[in-house]
Amino acid sequence: MSFSKHVIPLPSPKVFETQIGVQISAINYGNHVGYDAMVSLLHEAQVQFLDHYHYSEFNIAGCYLLVQKIEVIYKKEVRYREILLFTMGLGETSKARQELLFSVQNAEYQEVCRARITLAFLDHHTKTLVSPPTFFLELKMAV
Repeated sequence: MSFSKHVIPLPSPKVFETQIGVQISAINYGNHVGYDAMVSLLHEAQVQFLDHYHYSEFNIAGCYLLVQKIEVIYKKEVRYREILLFTMGLGETSKARQELLFSVQNAEYQEVCRARITLAFLDHHTKTLVSPPTFFLELKMAV
């Protein structure tokens, strides 16, 4: 069986960076961060990014944020108490979606995973999918 090599681009330019410590609840029976816990850590970084720019998942320019797809490529095991550096950039923007790109590194600056989260946006009032808020385009232009 052959697997295609899946590539997630590096988050460049960087629009946000944060450090998150690994708690014991993230550790699985293999004594490292489980795949489900890494998704939770990525979610925490995403929430911190939105908060940094005074938004939330429930109100980003009048829209709810919906996660349509998450892709994660794991590269190295992560242990309890490690401090991870989450670097985030903006990927492709379409008329209906926005990609967030992540590179996660350990304290030795080794990349432990790379991720892409594809977002969609739901208008608060009409409950319909809408184009990404202009915030993302403005942020791309500013960096």
